[in-house]
Order: sequence, then structure tokens, then C-alpha cells
Amino acid sequence: MKKMISGKFRHGRQTHCLLIMMMFLAIPPATALSAGTAASPTAILNPALTGLGALRITTFSKDPQPDYIMAEINARVAKKLADSDTRLAALLQIGSNPALTINPPILRINVDRFFLTVDGPSVFRVQTTLFADIPVGINPTIVMNIDFWARSDTIRVLNSNNEVAAVYSLVDKQAAQFVSDFLSANPLPSRPADANHITTPPAPQKKLPALQPGTISQDKTQTQTQYLYVSSKNSKVFHKSSCSLAKSIFPKNIIYYKTRDEAIAAGKRPCKICQP
Repeated sequence: MKKMISGKFRHGRQTHCLLIMMMFLAIPPATALSAGTAASPTAILNPALTGLGALRITTFSKDPQPDYIMAEINARVAKKLADSDTRLAALLQIGSNPALTINPPILRINVDRFFLTVDGPSVFRVQTTLFADIPVGINPTIVMNIDFWARSDTIRVLNSNNEVAAVYSLVDKQAAQFVSDFLSANPLPSRPADANHITTPPAPQKKLPALQPGTISQDKTQTQTQYLYVSSKNSKVFHKSSCSLAKSIFPKNIIYYKTRDEAIAAGKRPCKICQP
């Protein structure tokens, strides 16, 4: 079979392969690892990150990886997100509970390995993608899978003993970038500076007017003193005001209830986590 291939075709194929190998070998060498295409150092304001109501993390690899490595990657990313912001911790808790949400947005970490040469070092590609099934038009039964956040890096590991640590380093880097972009899209309320550490006496408490059950109030003091249960106008579930999931509800969507009966009468069902 090799004899039937013309010298011209063989030469062209060798040239093509050589160009491909030169392109990959342009990755700078390192004794442990070398970074490839890095994510942008500046956070990007992604409008899709402002509307998250839940979040789930998964891992995937085309190359067979030990189960404990993939489980560790999942756990590392979940801990990084939960420790960075209580709102992300609440989104992960909602996304992991099928009773609270269906088909939540998924943050998927892909780990792929390939080789430039048969006996050469491993090359890993790590990509973290946030995607969701978005309804098409007004028909909720027709959905389209949309990627609305992604980061990708490629590394070459010369020492096989450092492969796992190299992959973990990229996973941590991309998780940190996601947290940074989420915080940029959902900034925490700013606090006024303490001028010369001078404290002022608290303002006198004023009597708050009573609200009708199921109304939306922006007064946090009234919420804490009069209302024990909260819900979102976009959710069928109500929580205790101290529930961690309640803290993830955007203020403009919060509905308050004095009693369980008021919430149930409004068509809400109890949260399975705080069990109001």
C-alpha cells in the first residue's frame, strides 16, 4: 500500500504534519507545566450572570480519568464558589435539589488530554463552560442549549507526576475567573466609609405601617420585625426569613408573609431545606 502512494502526495502529507507539529510545539516548555491561552485578566460584565436562579456543577472528560480526580475537580470548584460568595453558595444549593429547580444552568468542567508525539509529554485542555436550556420563542417545550460563559486553557506537562496538580491549577484559575465575573455582574451593596471612626447615635425607631400579606416591601427593618416568611414572586416555594436560600432572592422580587397560612393561601409550598 505504501508503494502505491506517490512521492508527491507523501511529501505533501509530511509537510502538512510537520506544520501541525510546529504549531503545537510553539507551546513554551517548562519543567512542570506551561500555560497556554489564558483567560482575560479583567472581569467582563456578562448580563446573563445577573439572572441566575440556580447553578449546578458537572465534570466531563473524553480521556478516561480516575473517578476520584473528576470528583475532586467537582468538589474544588463547588468549594471555591461557595466560599467566595454566599449568593453562589445558595445558587448551588438550589441547583442540587431537584425539588427546587428543573434543568438549572450547568457549570461544566471539561478535561481533555492528547499527545503531540507517541512518546511525548501530555497536553491537557481544560475548559469551563456555563450553559443552559433556553426556551425558543413562547413555546416552553422547545429549548436550545446556549453557552453564555466559557474559559479555556491548554498546558503541556513534561513530568507525568505533575499532571494532576497541573490540571487542578487550571481548574482553580477558571473557577476564580467565574467568581470574578459573577461578582462584577452582581456587585455587593457598597458601605459608606467610616470618616475618622466617628460613630453617630442610632436613629429613633419609627412605627412601621402594617403591610397586607403577599405585598412586596423594600424596608428590611420592617421585614425583620414583622415578617417571618419570605418568597420570590417568581417561585412557588416560601422560606423562613433566616433560610440561606432566602438570601439569594433579589430584593425587588421578595414577597413577605407573617404566617405559614398566609404563604400557603397565596399558593406557595414550604421549602424542603429550612422546613418553615
